[in-house]
Amino acid sequence: LVLVALAFMRPYLDGDRSSAAVQKHAKAHILLLDNSMSMAYENRWERARKAAADILKKMDTGDRCAVLEFSDTVLVRTPLSDDAAGALAQIEKGIDLSDRATRYGQALSAASKLALEAGAGKRILYLISVFQKSGFSSEEQEFRLGAGLELKAIDVGSEDFTNLAIRDVRIAEPESGSGTVVKASIAN
Repeated sequence: LVLVALAFMRPYLDGDRSSAAVQKHAKAHILLLDNSMSMAYENRWERARKAAADILKKMDTGDRCAVLEFSDTVLVRTPLSDDAAGALAQIEKGIDLSDRATRYGQALSAASKLALEAGAGKRILYLISVFQKSGFSSEEQEFRLGAGLELKAIDVGSEDFTNLAIRDVRIAEPESGSGTVVKASIAN
């Protein structure tokens, strides 16, 4: 009787093994979408959202995804799940451009922590941005990607224009008479 009972249990046991195999071969796709002010230039934002949507549309069964928006702050828009449609809806309608600066280190750090908790066979971070040099501060240059993580950089910039950043804007008192003096420095 025990052997008969075990024979009937075999499909359930095989199902557990196959789900473990799917987990082992599944991928975790962590999308980092730059929504800083520099992304508003020309059609960068549309290209960034399209690149993110293309990644989600190519996910395999069993894969999981998360979407993070970042500028000088990081916000998890969709937690790690197998709901690619929900993540796609967030990208299309839930994330807007900001008027903030870009900081890559904190975004990569947050995505790395999320990816390491994924428990998937392969964990890929997709950094979608225009890669402004000003987005890497000196303390962020010490950041190291965790073991077992893959980083794919998706540049939505263009060769047709320069990558200027306006820094240190201040209003100064005029030296003679009336008027307002605005001083700023521009970094390329």
